[in-house]
Amino acid sequence: MAKAKNSTPKATQARRAASKGTYKARNALLAAGARLKKVGEKEFDLSDYVAVKSAGGNSSLDNGDTLAKKLRGMDVEAVYKEAAKVLGRDEVAALRKRYAKLNVGMQRMNMGNRMRAALRTDKAA
Repeated sequence: MAKAKNSTPKATQARRAASKGTYKARNALLAAGARLKKVGEKEFDLSDYVAVKSAGGNSSLDNGDTLAKKLRGMDVEAVYKEAAKVLGRDEVAALRKRYAKLNVGMQRMNMGNRMRAALRTDKAA
């Protein structure tokens, strides 16, 4: 029986190998133009992310998808309102209460992740 051909793109294969820590794979990834950032003992490839300015004027990264583009520059209040629309909830207060213990950045991140999940299930249905 013939072995199935690996259909995973070469760039993805290189990223996975680099995350396992092999120097040969890391050097190949760097040669391909990857942007690596070291956090603790691990290196992460940031090639798929877009550098943007946050609502507060700080530099930030997002994945550049449609929702990320829509949320760029929005403050947390606007993100809560948008999340309430996408999630089909009437009250922003219920969402705010759930995430009140988190800082503003984590609140925005959680709202974005919840909206992505909701949009993904809408497309699947």
